[in-house]
Amino acid sequence: MIAMIDATHAEVKNIPQGTRRNAGYVTGTADIRWTPADWPSFPNAGHVRIDQQGGSVIARGRT
Repeated sequence: MIAMIDATHAEVKNIPQGTRRNAGYVTGTADIRWTPADWPSFPNAGHVRIDQQGGSVIARGRT
C-alpha cells in the first residue's frame, strides 16, 4: 500500500519530497486551496485533487 498525504495549501511546505501520492484541495479559501505552483512541487507523486465543497475527487494524476 502506498500512503497518501492530504494537506491544505498552508501545509504544503511540510510534505516530504519523497511522498508518492498527495491530495490537495482545488476549492476553498486561500489557505486551503492549492495554488498552481504547489502541484509541480511534487513531480514524481500522484496527485488527487479534492473538491471540499462537494467532498468528491474531481481529477486524478498518476498513481
